[in-house]
Amino acid sequence: MALWLLSVSLFLPGCSSLTVHKNISADPGQIVSLPCRLPNNKPAVFVKWTRPDLEPEYVLLFRDEQPDPENQHPSFRKRVELQDRRMEDGDVSLLLSNVTTNDTGTYECRVFQREATGRKRRTLTSDPIWTVFLDVAPPTENKEGRKEDGSRNKHVGLIVGAVLMVSLVTGMKMISLLLLILSSCLCAATFVVNVTQSSYEAEENHSITLEWTFTTRPDSSLSSMFILCEFLAPPRGLVLYQVHEGVEIPDSQDDQFSGRVQSDKDVVREGRIRLHVSRLRTEDSGLYLCDVKTEDGFNSGRCRLNVTAAADQIQTQRPTLTPEPEKLEWIFIYIILAPTTLAALMVLLCCPPEKCCLSREKDFDFTHNERTTERERTFF
Repeated sequence: MALWLLSVSLFLPGCSSLTVHKNISADPGQIVSLPCRLPNNKPAVFVKWTRPDLEPEYVLLFRDEQPDPENQHPSFRKRVELQDRRMEDGDVSLLLSNVTTNDTGTYECRVFQREATGRKRRTLTSDPIWTVFLDVAPPTENKEGRKEDGSRNKHVGLIVGAVLMVSLVTGMKMISLLLLILSSCLCAATFVVNVTQSSYEAEENHSITLEWTFTTRPDSSLSSMFILCEFLAPPRGLVLYQVHEGVEIPDSQDDQFSGRVQSDKDVVREGRIRLHVSRLRTEDSGLYLCDVKTEDGFNSGRCRLNVTAAADQIQTQRPTLTPEPEKLEWIFIYIILAPTTLAALMVLLCCPPEKCCLSREKDFDFTHNERTTERERTFF
């Protein structure tokens, strides 16, 4: 049996919201219901369950009447779902199946709520409306030395859950479900959020314009318009642009995009969202999502941006060569021999070839005659 401890924390005066805290104990293998209920019993159009100690922190995102697996923590895939997808009576409790000791932690529930037309609407709350601490006890050993995994309780929970589901969809409940599905389909068909491009390519330090369009009417009131554009960067979403009741809220912009995102305010009334992002960085690459809510409905659109690194500007410079010490001696020798060599070349160039040759012949004849005279003296 799970142990439930309930405590309620009220905010400061002037705030109408409250946070409900619960502690739940469970055994491994059980199906656990993490409770979360809206105080006014009205349905929510966006539900976010998170566990802040994980990266990414998303346990379950439920939008457009279906779960959104984007950025969901891998350990919760195919193990979590809303207890009641219709969220009747404001019930947005989370069912977590086959729990283990790794599931121990604090879970937070946030919602985006639709109220009656003409009344004030709620945006996605920054503070959770419910926090649940789940404590999964480690497996215990029985007398036979085998670990109890709570499989018996698991089967009982499945049977009870099946009986409850059957009872909910009988009689008038079935008719209500069909009417709800039909009205949701009609709303989704009339209110649409599109992106002009599904993907963008840009270079670092350049600028780019991200654009969304949504269904609007000429007589639509800006006071009923809510827009939230985020960069989905696990473990959390970074806000680029937010409009609350038709008024832009620049203070909600995340530090990563501070001073780098500008919007065209004049085109919002026409059903267009244009965000100019300047001085792009490589870390800006990823998925961008815009949620739009007006008196005509709620929907969202997403696109992807890929920012590549800037090409290196290579400047070629002529290297300055420094002579090596051992080559300095040769340089001095060249300096000394250069004048002598130059003088010898000038002499050769100034002396006619025939004179040089005649002088050599005279020297040869003189030496030959002298040697002949010397031999004659020796014989006589």
